[in-house]
Amino acid sequence: MDVKSLISSLQLFYLEYAVLTTAWSATRPVPVLEHDHVTLNCSEGTKWADQQIDWYYNSLTHIYRYETQERQIGYGKWATRARAEAPFQLTLHNISVSDDGFYSCDVGFPSNGVRTIRSAVNVAVPATGLQVLPANTTFMAGTVIDLSCVSLGGKPAPSLHWINETGTEILTEEQEQHEMQLQINISAEYNQKRLVCEAEQDHPLLRGHLIRQEITLDVLYRPHITCELKGGKNLTILCTVNANPPPSYIKLTKLTKGKTLYGEQNIIQYTKDNVLEYTKVNVDKSDEATYQVTAENSVHRSVIDIPLEYQCDSSGECGLARPEEVIPTIEPAENGEGFKNLNMIVIIAVIIPVTIMFFTSCVVWRKCGRKQQGYRSHHDSEGTDLDATPEYKTLVDPDEEASAQPYSA
Repeated sequence: MDVKSLISSLQLFYLEYAVLTTAWSATRPVPVLEHDHVTLNCSEGTKWADQQIDWYYNSLTHIYRYETQERQIGYGKWATRARAEAPFQLTLHNISVSDDGFYSCDVGFPSNGVRTIRSAVNVAVPATGLQVLPANTTFMAGTVIDLSCVSLGGKPAPSLHWINETGTEILTEEQEQHEMQLQINISAEYNQKRLVCEAEQDHPLLRGHLIRQEITLDVLYRPHITCELKGGKNLTILCTVNANPPPSYIKLTKLTKGKTLYGEQNIIQYTKDNVLEYTKVNVDKSDEATYQVTAENSVHRSVIDIPLEYQCDSSGECGLARPEEVIPTIEPAENGEGFKNLNMIVIIAVIIPVTIMFFTSCVVWRKCGRKQQGYRSHHDSEGTDLDATPEYKTLVDPDEEASAQPYSA
């Protein structure tokens, strides 16, 4: 036999064998968990007579032959793990991932019109857990980190998701096999934030079975200083420091005006807590300065400056205020006293000018009154006594004296 004839014969044999071993009418999915057992049924009927049944794995590997209850045999790894309780049933014990695949049976001749079913065995392996890398979740603020969530085993590969502490999913890049990465630009706001990696396997026997791994971020960052200032006649500086690790100290320094940071200094308050409070009652011009707050931890040192000027308002009240601010130095009055004081000021401002104008008018009026009275007295004397002494001559015009002669007759 030449080579071409041999190849043709083998192809014909393969086609006949394929038709013989793949003549099933339907495919039935059979989900099963690893290490469990499963019974495969390759016929639609319920009653069968003993006859020869051959079982195949993925259509080609002959794994079992059933003839009668007393006469049946398994091949290869199925020899000890397979057993047929009926002609068209085969039970596999201690299922493993290697058993994943298609199982079909071939009915010996005559087949008596038996319609066979192919079983698609889908072996599920639950993931044993999740691991977040790196294991050390302490990071420095200002760095960019890559967190990896890795599923330990699992078939099918779990679908992984990153979730924040509010339960919202964090969008990430595409998942790669059993790993999902999350990139974060670390800042102080992430300190003590919780992140959760969640895994779910898409398998009929594992749906709804979630695996979660939670981590808490520990972010190291320099001190953040927040100060509240109450200026005026009495000065209060209250500073709070937020830092991780906590500050080793906080100090308040009074920088003499005209000196630089490296010049003459005077530490007026010092604490190892995270809150510093300084109060000065009845401030004066000597308290005008730049007040500097310094906090330090193992990460870095932070400094803020609070320049204060000694200012006085129109009422003469003086106190400390920022250069760009005018801080009231009079405490707000209670029960309407402030309005009373304001009214008094308005009244005084109105009365004084009016009084001045009144007295000025009176002086002018009195002078004019005297002059007019002189004229009236002189004319009255001429009409009553023409021989009277001329005291008022100096007040009478000569022309008027001539005109007055007729009254003397």
